[in-house]
Amino acid sequence: MKFYKNNINDVFAFEPDGSQDHLIAAEMIEISASEADILINPFVLSTSQQIARDRIKKSCNNAIITGIESSVLGISHHYPTELTDQQNLSGLVTETLLSNPPSEFKFWCKDGNGKWSRKAHTSTQIQQLGKAVASHVKTQQTQYEIKLGEIALATSQTELDLVVW
Repeated sequence: MKFYKNNINDVFAFEPDGSQDHLIAAEMIEISASEADILINPFVLSTSQQIARDRIKKSCNNAIITGIESSVLGISHHYPTELTDQQNLSGLVTETLLSNPPSEFKFWCKDGNGKWSRKAHTSTQIQQLGKAVASHVKTQQTQYEIKLGEIALATSQTELDLVVW
């Protein structure tokens, strides 16, 4: 097919054998098939960027809640970082700062054998764990911020598809 556009970017397709050339108006401009496709199916950057932002936000949230490894108990354990876990840990960290805090603070973790249990932690260990979880969340948020910048700079769907977590 031969493609043409008029002055308001309406696209017209004609047979390549010239049998429809009498329909081509003088003000029409010949364009490529890819340009015709773009005019017919315009890329809406703002919509595609919002879809990419939503995708990256979900990836960030998933990265935050995957948990962390920490050796605050002397050996490595896996600690959960779902929102409720973060809230519970924040409460324990706050409790360590009060006058006359308890001598131990139980918090869920998984040992090297995959067994979950609430293990006793000291005030110092809970505070260290709180810092480790906060650092983990901040790292993911920094990565999210970087990815949002990449999305903002993208000018095509191809560039947006390259923005991955």
